[in-house]
Order: sequence, then structure tokens, then C-alpha cells
Amino acid sequence: MFFKMSGLFVKYIPISSYPEQYLPDYCNGPTYLMTPAALAALIEVVGMAKVFEVEDAFFTGVLARLAGVRVQNERGIWNRGKSSQPCINGQGTVISYPAHYASPKDLFREWMTIRSIRCRYPIEHFLLSFIMRD
Repeated sequence: MFFKMSGLFVKYIPISSYPEQYLPDYCNGPTYLMTPAALAALIEVVGMAKVFEVEDAFFTGVLARLAGVRVQNERGIWNRGKSSQPCINGQGTVISYPAHYASPKDLFREWMTIRSIRCRYPIEHFLLSFIMRD
């Protein structure tokens, strides 16, 4: 099974590691929030599945399904940068910001980006909440 990422086929899961045609729903991205009970359930079943390289799909998809852990999409957590965010009492709510394979210079640039994320305008908040569920 090939994994299409960033317009290129960069990930491959051999049939010997995962014989099914489709992966279960999983959390894609740099951050997963889970309860200690969910983590314990994943650890308990880790020996029941063959490990493959796409760790997002393995841990939060395959193992979660085996353990009966429910995967839930939370609004406001993205796997790409954004220029605005929902705010509470004028304070931002950024929880996670992606910075994969980043050099120190890249990390500094990302930090400056995070510092400049602004609160959303009311109409922008309405549209993004409605269209993108953010």
C-alpha cells in the first residue's frame, strides 16, 4: 500500500506488514492527545500487530482499533500552519504547531510564526468553524 504525502509517494506499507486494503481511521500529525487509559490499552495490544513505518496509522489506527480505543477529531488542532486561531477572552488557543524535520533556524522561524498568529475576526471564525470544523 502506497501512502501519498505532499504530492509524492513517499511511504509504503508492505502487504506482509498490513494485508488489508485500507487503513482504519487514524490521527495524522505531530500531536496526539490521549488519556492514560487509552495509552495503557494501546500498550496492551502492541504485540498483536506487526509494526510498520507509518507510525501515525500504526499507533492511532491499527492499535487503537485492536484495543477498542475511540479516535476523535478535535477542532483547533491542525497538522499544518495557520495564520489565525479561535480565541478565548482575547487569548489564543494554539495547542500544537507542526515543525517536522526542522533545523534550529527553521524552529526559530516557526516560533516567530506562532508568536504572530492572531485571533480570528468574527466572520472568519464563523466560516472556518462551519467549513473546516476548526
